[in-house]
Amino acid sequence: MTDSAPRPRGRPGTSADTRARLIAAAIEVFLERGYADTRVQDITNAAGFTTGALYAHFGSRMEILAEALLTEGRRLVADMADQAAHADIEDSNVSRRVAERLTGETRDIDRLMLEAITMATRDEDAREAIVPALVQIGEQLSDLAVLARDLGVVSDSTDPHAISLLYLSIILGSTIIRALDLPRADTDRVDDLLLRMRGTTT
Repeated sequence: MTDSAPRPRGRPGTSADTRARLIAAAIEVFLERGYADTRVQDITNAAGFTTGALYAHFGSRMEILAEALLTEGRRLVADMADQAAHADIEDSNVSRRVAERLTGETRDIDRLMLEAITMATRDEDAREAIVPALVQIGEQLSDLAVLARDLGVVSDSTDPHAISLLYLSIILGSTIIRALDLPRADTDRVDDLLLRMRGTTT
């Protein structure tokens, strides 16, 4: 079958629309069942498309998992950029929101990301799919670091690449902490530490 084959549900849409709906369905099913227990048919049933439609956009189940994680990463970076752009840098609004994210409750997406990273350490196909997604998230974080520097949230001397690696390390580290439900740091103390790193406290 091809992407133009009859669909069991939904109206015809653009290729981009089909891809977006498949990714959204994949995230939903992966979060519900985990990667190992999810079949391609489970994703296509949830999206309302044929199996052929999925393979017209993704080469494998692992590839759609990588794209699902990249979509979540883009959402996270976009949210952080929006917060930075609209926050008053004279108060702790930016650092407070980051602190809350780092110390927040466990989410299903954290467990899914940890599952993906674990597979990438053991399986070459998983690594080839997951690592480029993480690299792209790192590049978007670098763009965010430039924005933060331009807004005065971080020092003018800050290297965007270096701070993007720091951001990515924090995101991945906090993902592991939440996925394993390890003890959290106090939000106020993390907020204070971030402010000190930014050089806005005495």
